[in-house]
Amino acid sequence: MKRFLALMLALLMLLATFTACNNNTNEGEMATSANTDTSTTAELPKEPKNLYVGFGRANITPRDKKGELIPTPLSGNNRIVKDIITDIFTSCTAIRDEAGDTVLFFTVDALNIPTEIVGEIQSAVRNATGVGLRNIFITASHTHSTPQLGNSGNFYIKKYKQDVLYPAFAEAGKAAMEDIALCTELYAGELDGTGFNFIRRYITDAQGNMQHETDGDHSMPVIRFVRESDKKDIILANWAAHCDTVALYNKYAISGDYYFYCTEKVEQTLNAHLAIYNAASGDVNPFSKISGENRYGNTRSYGTALGELLIKNINTLQKLDIVSDVEVLYKTIKLTVDHTKDDMLDEATEIRTEYNANGSTAKYKNLCQKYGIADIHEADAIYTKASLEATDSMNVYAISIGNIVFGTAPYEILSKTGMDIKESSKFDLTFVLGYTNGRKGYIPPEYAFDNGNYEVYVCRYVKGTAEQIQSEISALIDKLYTDIYEK
Repeated sequence: MKRFLALMLALLMLLATFTACNNNTNEGEMATSANTDTSTTAELPKEPKNLYVGFGRANITPRDKKGELIPTPLSGNNRIVKDIITDIFTSCTAIRDEAGDTVLFFTVDALNIPTEIVGEIQSAVRNATGVGLRNIFITASHTHSTPQLGNSGNFYIKKYKQDVLYPAFAEAGKAAMEDIALCTELYAGELDGTGFNFIRRYITDAQGNMQHETDGDHSMPVIRFVRESDKKDIILANWAAHCDTVALYNKYAISGDYYFYCTEKVEQTLNAHLAIYNAASGDVNPFSKISGENRYGNTRSYGTALGELLIKNINTLQKLDIVSDVEVLYKTIKLTVDHTKDDMLDEATEIRTEYNANGSTAKYKNLCQKYGIADIHEADAIYTKASLEATDSMNVYAISIGNIVFGTAPYEILSKTGMDIKESSKFDLTFVLGYTNGRKGYIPPEYAFDNGNYEVYVCRYVKGTAEQIQSEISALIDKLYTDIYEK
């Protein structure tokens, strides 16, 4: 009996050992599987963690080392700077996620950023900051009272870019990186800017009355990054209104236009950094809330009023969860150049010759009427397009900062295109940045072509191009949203 019990006990121990071995093997297999799964999930969106933000600014006023004004040609024809109304600047906001991915958003007091110098600016910034070229974005304020930046043999333009502009971008970018600090709270939302801008393109209704071509976009997307206690908040605003008021009363002066006065008002009142990024303002002008539909002749008044709007409503922004995830997508798209009027090159050349020699004379106007060319702007456009290839290319971007997204394009975006991009976006807040990383001029939506006018005459591309660009930017934004939130 004892032998039998001993044998049974031995069998039970053997069975237990076998079961334990099997369990250990299964656990090992499961652990391997879990490790594989973890490796896969690491490629999915990161959990909310720390987000870091910094700010830098540098002066780009055309002065030499002695502080004396450099006689630099201003944007537009036959203008040399003789005076300074306000200094001009480039400002940089650096945003870094937990993984170390960083984007730099510059806003600069300039009419535009010529495509041919974007790479030179980005290279200067990369050398100073280490941030990759594709993560550097430069948005022009579109002030008409700043130095020319295009390719030119002019000694002063070349000197300004090499001695002032490029080093200032590097300085602002480096300062922003050195200022990076933990974002402790994030607020965002759209402020109501009704009464501060209006569509400057008009049409005549059936009764012969003039009316705005479209209603326009009166919203101002705003982000407020609250940082550690010893660091100033950083506020980003996205506003649509042309910077062109200064040229009305002093066309030989340097000025940051209403951007300067809005920034000054906000920063002094809130003790924060402010950067304004130009939105879809290709058909939008500043609007006087007090005097009806009259453009402000005084940029100080307009900028201060806009700053007060921001200050008054800054606490209405909604608090968002901080999502530490910076992602950048871009696409190079092909655009079709409009060559339908190439056969009018000789006529356009004749108009240009007359205008450049004698200005807006009766002969010039008669030539325009004779050939059916609206004005010098359309003549210039016909002349330029005739020398272009059948297609052109453009880089468009979508950049997500967690639950906020930026869509960018290198041209003067009209309101409808900007509103369509914002309306189709699923993100909590959408910025639309025009005049960014290049210049392609005006590209109006389809409906605008039926109404003609300046923006249509000077457009290089065929009807429907604005819709093509909008669709591509929206597709990039959709992909970012899907990658971050739906997968």
